[in-house]
Amino acid sequence: AEYLEEQISILENRIRELENPTVQGSGMVLQNPYIGQDAPTLGMLHLSRIQHIEIPPQLREQLLSAFLSYASELGFFLDPTRFYASATPGSSTTPPPSPALLQTVILLATHIYSTDSITSDMKAELLSQAVNSTSQALSSNHPDKVLQTIQAHVLLAQYFFLNGRKLEGRYNVTMAVSLVLSTRLHRIRSLEEMERSSFTYATNTDTSLPQPRDAREEMERIDAFWVVLSLNSCWATSEGTTSSLTYWKSQFRVDTPWPGRQIPLASDATSTSTIQLFLACGADAGYSMLALHAKACILFEQSHELSSRFSPSLSSQSTQKWVEICTSLRTLARRFQSELPRIETAPSPAVSRQLLVIHTLTYVTKIRILSLMSWDPSGEATRRAALEAVYLVKKVDLHETTFIDPIMGVSLPQQIWIIDTDTYLLMADALDDDWTNTYARSVSIYGNNDVFRYAGATGIT
Repeated sequence: AEYLEEQISILENRIRELENPTVQGSGMVLQNPYIGQDAPTLGMLHLSRIQHIEIPPQLREQLLSAFLSYASELGFFLDPTRFYASATPGSSTTPPPSPALLQTVILLATHIYSTDSITSDMKAELLSQAVNSTSQALSSNHPDKVLQTIQAHVLLAQYFFLNGRKLEGRYNVTMAVSLVLSTRLHRIRSLEEMERSSFTYATNTDTSLPQPRDAREEMERIDAFWVVLSLNSCWATSEGTTSSLTYWKSQFRVDTPWPGRQIPLASDATSTSTIQLFLACGADAGYSMLALHAKACILFEQSHELSSRFSPSLSSQSTQKWVEICTSLRTLARRFQSELPRIETAPSPAVSRQLLVIHTLTYVTKIRILSLMSWDPSGEATRRAALEAVYLVKKVDLHETTFIDPIMGVSLPQQIWIIDTDTYLLMADALDDDWTNTYARSVSIYGNNDVFRYAGATGIT
């Protein structure tokens, strides 16, 4: 309890700092790279004396390229070609990215791309500047400030989760959720609202969204919603906290179509009850990697949500309804898993890593559902599912990988430890050194958790 109070106090102080950024620090500020003079050599800069820093053009391009190679796995929903063009001086007529977005991209790129030119002190200053810029981004005059601010919060959340700073990660997820809901990104192409001809993206002037300029921008907004939902579902579930996006309640019903559909959408295309139809085992068009990932996150969240709804004091009628929902979710998880593309068929390393996360979340969902009822009295099905999930990792080449979704270090080990420590031992024995150097990074950052202290004792970390 004392530790939790301390962490809450730290987060409250951080929130106050973000809401009242009145005092300018003495550290570096990542300047807009399109303005001003030739960039100084990083080695000539003295941290204690400078107010501004520019990333040299060659290094900036290397960092941007490194970031974009993992963009889809980091939750980057903006069009990567347009973004790179706008972030490269002289190569685009579109406005450059907002300072908040550019700084968070550079910050994450320094995590992915190893270079002696960026020191740990510089990374700390880049983080400070990215956080401050993001907190003020909505008050800027940037033409794409709303969507780019959502993107900045998503990337900051990923950065904090990667570094084990879960409270700050959850804060940024909550901010992203607040923005997608306030701009009504959960009701894009809503049948109900389009029939009433009442659909608007927002009413608040600070977070208003005009009609999309073209089909690609509409797809960015659709992708933005599903990225935020997935991030919230995964981390709220893993941390056992209240979800910030309760899509199963009528007032937050999601009508936005699944991401990855053919663009442009037909002018009269509509969508309704997207998640409800999926949970009811209805057919849909959600087969892109982003859609499959969102579905896996939803199943993951629903399996835990079901466990919180059960109580021995439920009436017989309520208990029967709960059992029916459990059975339906089990059937859906089985069908979903059977329809997933195999990792071996992935056309690129990035897609294989995405499929690894999707398959793993699906296995964790199956394990969780098995624990809800007496479907696996011997524990054999749980052990088999756990080992199958572990062996999936060996189907992905992680030797050259510098990033893997940090949820991989939480979801599977935590779930198995809670249910069956013997299964956890079997999982540990199944691992080898071919992939642990990369995979363990997403595990070892959560060293305060009993799961990972145990993992270290068994040689996983």
